[in-house]
Amino acid sequence: MAKLLMVVSSAQTIRLADGSDHPTGYLAEEVLEPYEAFEAAGVDVVFASPEGKVPQPDPWGFEPYFHYPKVDEDFMFSVLRRFAYHQDRVRAIPGLQHSRCLGELTDEEILSCDGVFIPTSSQPRTRDQPTPPRTPCSNG
Repeated sequence: MAKLLMVVSSAQTIRLADGSDHPTGYLAEEVLEPYEAFEAAGVDVVFASPEGKVPQPDPWGFEPYFHYPKVDEDFMFSVLRRFAYHQDRVRAIPGLQHSRCLGELTDEEILSCDGVFIPTSSQPRTRDQPTPPRTPCSNG
């Protein structure tokens, strides 16, 4: 069976230019859809995050990002029922709630994977990326 390492950010905020923190997380569809495709193909997916914390979905990823006039309300809700991602569905992905710390994976564990998948969006650019002299998986 093929094995894949999926590295998902556990960042929960992004620092804005004004110094305030904005809530963030991984986008549900950028983890759920690839995971379901890998699972359907028989791939064993191992989850890791840069700091070893549980990845959190972006709260905005569960909000409708388009709006129809009130006359189209029934159509809108049928579209949302088809495409909306429910938090429980995302959190039910095996291994996601127990992701490994990327820095604690051994060379053998990493080399046993046939590939690495890193969901995109804002998370790879957040502050959970280790910078020297910070140690990966530190809690400080």
